Amino acid sequence: MIDVCEVHAGYGRHQVLRGVTWCFAAGKVTALRGSNGAGKTTLLDVMAGISSPDRGHVVRPPGGVAYVPQRTHIDPRLPLTVRDVVTMGAWQRRGAWRRVTRDDRRAVEGAMDDLGIAPLARRRLDELSGGQIQRSLVARAIVCDAPVMVLDEPMSGLDIGVRRELSEVLRRVAATGRVVVQATHDAEAAEASDEIVVLVDGRLRPHPPTRDQREQARARFA
Repeated sequence: MIDVCEVHAGYGRHQVLRGVTWCFAAGKVTALRGSNGAGKTTLLDVMAGISSPDRGHVVRPPGGVAYVPQRTHIDPRLPLTVRDVVTMGAWQRRGAWRRVTRDDRRAVEGAMDDLGIAPLARRRLDELSGGQIQRSLVARAIVCDAPVMVLDEPMSGLDIGVRRELSEVLRRVAATGRVVVQATHDAEAAEASDEIVVLVDGRLRPHPPTRDQREQARARFA
């Protein structure tokens, strides 16, 4: 699990997180919801260790956090292939100056196959659709093999077919015993999650779907 304890954070004098406390459990997909500007990305950045809270702290498990940013934060002009992007997960886990091993390459191939992007392995980012880039970033996080995966709006701008595929992948990742947290505006993806939490006035509140809502959402994404 990953524990967020009385976290305050923001930009300068503007505080968007005001005492956020939550325990994100392993083995489930948690959807993080909230209006634009509520602080979802700020919370994910703090959880991943990308930024530090002004007050409070985060207790992370050994092995760190795999972070999947919004694909809009990735410059598609970078001279990288899909395999290059996914292999970065092995470097994050082993260290940038360590040689990629046979097991690492096997993990890369497995993740690309699982996400349906193996045929695109030699394609450059500027040749890919938004959904293909997003799947590459998720595959990179899987190869990282961190016990926690946080994703910032992974469903944004994707068609329903790709959203269904990614939702299923996230459930499989969580089933291996990892913590999976996705910030999302997608109501169906949220309802298909195991847990929903909402950022309101700088704090997290539970918003559990009903059993019928969850079953209906899972059926749509099946």
